[in-house]
Amino acid sequence: MSADWKNPCWNVIAEPGGLAICVTSWCVPCFTYGMNLRHLGDAPEGANVFCAGDMSKACCLYCCATMVGCGCAVHIPARQYIRKKYNISEPTHGILEDVFLTWCCPCCTVTQEYNEIMSRNGGAGGFDDLKKAGNALADDAKKAANTAVVGAKQAVDNAAGSAEKKEE
Repeated sequence: MSADWKNPCWNVIAEPGGLAICVTSWCVPCFTYGMNLRHLGDAPEGANVFCAGDMSKACCLYCCATMVGCGCAVHIPARQYIRKKYNISEPTHGILEDVFLTWCCPCCTVTQEYNEIMSRNGGAGGFDDLKKAGNALADDAKKAANTAVVGAKQAVDNAAGSAEKKEE
Protein backbone atom coordinates (compact mmCIF):
# COMPACT_ATOMS: atom_id res chain seq x y z
CA MET A 1 0.00 0.00 0.00
CA SER A 2 1.26 3.46 -0.88
CA ALA A 3 1.76 6.13 1.73
CA ASP A 4 1.78 9.90 1.58
CA TRP A 5 4.73 12.21 2.08
CA LYS A 6 5.55 12.46 5.80
CA ASN A 7 5.25 16.25 5.57
CA PRO A 8 3.26 18.35 3.13
CA CYS A 9 5.20 20.51 0.70
CA TRP A 10 4.42 23.72 2.54
CA ASN A 11 5.81 22.52 5.91
CA VAL A 12 9.31 23.75 5.18
CA ILE A 13 10.62 23.92 8.76
CA ALA A 14 9.70 20.34 9.63
CA GLU A 15 12.32 18.07 11.12
CA PRO A 16 14.75 16.50 10.41
CA GLY A 17 15.87 19.41 8.20
CA GLY A 18 14.36 22.18 10.27
CA LEU A 19 15.22 25.82 9.78
CA ALA A 20 18.74 25.05 8.50
CA ILE A 21 17.52 23.21 5.42
CA CYS A 22 14.64 25.65 4.94
CA VAL A 23 17.06 28.60 4.70
CA THR A 24 19.52 26.62 2.57
CA SER A 25 16.76 25.61 0.16
CA TRP A 26 15.54 29.18 -0.07
CA CYS A 27 18.99 30.65 -0.77
CA VAL A 28 20.63 27.83 -2.77
CA PRO A 29 18.10 25.15 -3.71
CA CYS A 30 20.71 23.49 -5.91
CA PHE A 31 22.72 22.66 -2.78
CA THR A 32 19.75 20.92 -1.13
CA TYR A 33 18.99 19.12 -4.40
CA GLY A 34 22.60 17.91 -4.50
CA MET A 35 22.39 16.72 -0.90
CA ASN A 36 19.20 14.84 -1.73
CA LEU A 37 20.85 12.99 -4.59
CA ARG A 38 23.92 12.26 -2.47
CA HIS A 39 21.69 10.67 0.18
CA LEU A 40 19.74 8.68 -2.39
CA GLY A 41 22.91 7.11 -3.72
CA ASP A 42 23.12 5.60 -7.16
CA ALA A 43 19.74 5.24 -8.82
CA PRO A 44 19.12 2.10 -10.88
CA GLU A 45 19.27 2.29 -14.66
CA GLY A 46 16.02 3.48 -16.14
CA ALA A 47 15.25 5.78 -13.21
CA ASN A 48 16.41 8.79 -15.30
CA VAL A 49 17.84 10.49 -12.21
CA PHE A 50 20.70 12.61 -13.49
CA CYS A 51 23.89 12.60 -11.38
CA ALA A 52 22.42 10.37 -8.65
CA GLY A 53 24.88 9.80 -5.82
CA ASP A 54 27.16 12.67 -6.86
CA MET A 55 26.43 15.87 -4.98
CA SER A 56 28.75 18.15 -6.94
CA LYS A 57 27.47 17.15 -10.36
CA ALA A 58 23.83 17.13 -9.22
CA CYS A 59 24.19 20.59 -7.69
CA CYS A 60 25.80 22.03 -10.83
CA LEU A 61 23.30 20.40 -13.16
CA TYR A 62 20.32 21.65 -11.17
CA CYS A 63 21.78 25.15 -10.95
CA CYS A 64 22.43 25.34 -14.70
CA ALA A 65 19.01 23.92 -15.59
CA THR A 66 17.31 26.38 -13.24
CA MET A 67 19.23 29.31 -14.71
CA VAL A 68 17.76 28.59 -18.13
CA GLY A 69 14.28 28.08 -16.72
CA CYS A 70 13.98 24.31 -16.88
CA GLY A 71 15.03 23.11 -13.44
CA CYS A 72 11.85 21.05 -13.31
CA ALA A 73 13.15 18.88 -16.17
CA VAL A 74 15.98 17.73 -13.92
CA HIS A 75 13.97 17.78 -10.70
CA ILE A 76 10.90 15.77 -11.75
CA PRO A 77 12.73 12.46 -12.39
CA ALA A 78 14.40 12.73 -8.97
CA ARG A 79 11.06 13.42 -7.30
CA GLN A 80 9.48 10.47 -9.09
CA TYR A 81 12.37 8.24 -8.02
CA ILE A 82 11.98 9.32 -4.37
CA ARG A 83 8.28 8.54 -4.62
CA LYS A 84 8.98 5.10 -6.07
CA LYS A 85 11.82 4.26 -3.67
CA TYR A 86 9.80 5.07 -0.56
CA ASN A 87 6.46 3.80 -1.91
CA ILE A 88 4.80 7.23 -1.80
CA SER A 89 1.50 7.47 -3.63
CA GLU A 90 1.28 9.23 -6.98
CA PRO A 91 -0.06 12.79 -6.90
CA THR A 92 -3.75 13.31 -7.56
CA HIS A 93 -3.08 15.30 -10.73
CA GLY A 94 -0.20 13.14 -11.97
CA ILE A 95 2.77 14.70 -13.70
CA LEU A 96 1.07 18.11 -13.80
CA GLU A 97 1.33 18.33 -10.03
CA ASP A 98 5.04 17.52 -10.15
CA VAL A 99 5.58 20.12 -12.88
CA PHE A 100 3.73 22.76 -10.88
CA LEU A 101 5.53 22.00 -7.61
CA THR A 102 9.04 21.74 -9.06
CA TRP A 103 8.66 24.78 -11.29
CA CYS A 104 6.72 27.13 -9.04
CA CYS A 105 7.86 25.96 -5.61
CA PRO A 106 11.29 24.37 -6.05
CA CYS A 107 12.54 25.48 -2.63
CA CYS A 108 9.58 23.83 -0.92
CA THR A 109 9.83 20.62 -2.92
CA VAL A 110 13.56 20.08 -2.36
CA THR A 111 12.98 20.69 1.36
CA GLN A 112 10.10 18.20 1.42
CA GLU A 113 12.23 15.65 -0.41
CA TYR A 114 15.17 16.22 1.94
CA ASN A 115 12.99 15.71 5.01
CA GLU A 116 11.50 12.56 3.49
CA ILE A 117 14.88 11.05 2.61
CA MET A 118 16.42 11.86 5.98
CA SER A 119 13.44 10.63 8.00
CA ARG A 120 13.39 7.35 6.03
CA ASN A 121 17.16 6.85 6.17
CA GLY A 122 17.43 7.82 9.83
CA GLY A 123 20.28 10.26 9.32
CA ALA A 124 20.97 13.41 11.28
CA GLY A 125 19.63 16.39 9.36
CA GLY A 126 20.01 20.13 9.59
CA PHE A 127 23.29 21.84 10.43
CA ASP A 128 25.25 18.61 10.94
CA ASP A 129 24.30 17.40 7.48
CA LEU A 130 25.12 20.78 5.93
CA LYS A 131 28.62 20.54 7.40
CA LYS A 132 29.08 17.02 6.00
CA ALA A 133 27.80 18.15 2.61
CA GLY A 134 30.20 21.11 2.57
CA ASN A 135 33.08 18.78 3.37
CA ALA A 136 31.97 16.42 0.59
CA LEU A 137 31.97 19.31 -1.89
CA ALA A 138 35.42 20.41 -0.72
CA ASP A 139 36.72 16.86 -1.19
CA ASP A 140 35.23 16.74 -4.69
CA ALA A 141 36.90 20.05 -5.54
CA LYS A 142 40.28 18.77 -4.29
CA LYS A 143 39.95 15.61 -6.39
CA ALA A 144 39.06 17.66 -9.46
CA ALA A 145 42.01 19.99 -8.87
CA ASN A 146 44.40 17.06 -8.45
CA THR A 147 43.10 15.47 -11.65
CA ALA A 148 43.63 18.76 -13.48
CA VAL A 149 47.19 19.08 -12.15
CA VAL A 150 48.04 15.53 -13.21
CA GLY A 151 46.55 16.19 -16.65
CA ALA A 152 48.50 19.42 -17.01
CA LYS A 153 51.76 17.70 -16.03
CA GLN A 154 51.13 14.98 -18.60
CA ALA A 155 50.45 17.59 -21.27
CA VAL A 156 53.70 19.41 -20.43
CA ASP A 157 55.65 16.14 -20.47
CA ASN A 158 54.12 15.19 -23.83
CA ALA A 159 54.93 18.59 -25.28
CA ALA A 160 58.51 18.37 -23.99
CA GLY A 161 58.86 14.89 -25.48
CA SER A 162 57.58 16.12 -28.84
CA ALA A 163 60.01 19.04 -28.81
CA GLU A 164 62.94 16.71 -28.09
CA LYS A 165 61.97 14.44 -30.98
CA LYS A 166 61.82 17.41 -33.37
CA GLU A 167 65.32 18.50 -32.34
CA GLU A 168 66.77 15.09 -33.13
